[in-house]
Amino acid sequence: MKKTKMYLRQYLKPYAKHIYKIIGGIMFPLRFFPRSFELFGVPKGVDSCKNFDCIQVYPKETIKRAKPKTIEKKIHPKFLCEYKRSSPEAFVLMMDNGYSSNDGANISKSEKLIKEISRQIGHNIGEHTIFRSPAFLPKIQKYMCPVATLTGSEQSCYFHWLFEILPRIHLLNKAKIKTEKIYIENKTRFQKQSLSALEYPEEQIINSCKYPFIFASKLIVPSPAGNSGNPPKWACQYLRDAFLPKASKKKFPKRIYISRAGARGRKIENEEEFLEFIGKYGFVTVKLEDIDFLQQVGLFKSIDAVITPHGAGLSNLVFCRKNTKVIELFSPDAVNVCYWSLSNIVELNYYYMIEKGIKPPKYFAAHEGFDNIEVDIKKLEKLFDLAGVKKSK
Repeated sequence: MKKTKMYLRQYLKPYAKHIYKIIGGIMFPLRFFPRSFELFGVPKGVDSCKNFDCIQVYPKETIKRAKPKTIEKKIHPKFLCEYKRSSPEAFVLMMDNGYSSNDGANISKSEKLIKEISRQIGHNIGEHTIFRSPAFLPKIQKYMCPVATLTGSEQSCYFHWLFEILPRIHLLNKAKIKTEKIYIENKTRFQKQSLSALEYPEEQIINSCKYPFIFASKLIVPSPAGNSGNPPKWACQYLRDAFLPKASKKKFPKRIYISRAGARGRKIENEEEFLEFIGKYGFVTVKLEDIDFLQQVGLFKSIDAVITPHGAGLSNLVFCRKNTKVIELFSPDAVNVCYWSLSNIVELNYYYMIEKGIKPPKYFAAHEGFDNIEVDIKKLEKLFDLAGVKKSK
């Protein structure tokens, strides 16, 4: 079954664009209705930020990264293609009589989707779901005041919330823009706790879960923070400045293993053997889903080393001290290098190992699989030697 899913992902992906075009063709006539967006929730086309007032906050930059450390014979291709990456400029756009949606679609008064500030991960702008998902007479909450919108397509994921949503608040502050309201998702525990830590009053927040669409007489849109999976340095620095002073000061272990026992995938199948081994090195098991946000900040601020399969909990690396050791374990069908990228920015010592598991077909772009892994203990012992992780006394 796992092999079947892998091959389906590989061979059906090329046809996705054709499917989107067919659906888009069916929806296309709806764009010609007067006030089509307020009738059907479908924009009339695509526009660019170039046609609106924008305040540049940070210029475009090139990010260069150090090689990851590993005992693998060859560095995985996913790392090789990310040694150098361009990060887009950061800005704040302002427009009169604009619309915004819960999934990060931002639409002008001419009812066109503005491409640079309506990013949807995994889709080109013409494939945006808002063109394929009409909503007859969508519920649009109207505000006759300035509103800053901070919504995004993957905002319920901890990584994307932390690096792609919250840093947009910094862009507003840096551009010296004050608003009466912010339109943002406020649903999960980490969303509520992080917004509370930033001292946003409840009356200032428009919860996008309650209002899937809004209209504002003046809509203010900070740009996405970098490319998805590639947070810029300014975004990481903002998170450190905003939350490290408020971190929990309780005593935490110095070496941790982030358990994924409660996750939907990427669990360690031989966890009992694995725990016995890492226990000799002083690693303590933590379940981040049971820990409040500011306690997680304090935990990662305190540690010297962390080991875990790939997962959103590693987003907290942004709060680590320089030279903290990071050991990330991958399944062969799920190699995502975003935490190596993050480790480069905050100057951590990053190591990785690819474990036993189903090897993907040749040329398959491994990224977001959820297969469990079996850790090769002898191989891990060699990686610990490379990383200078010594046994506890």
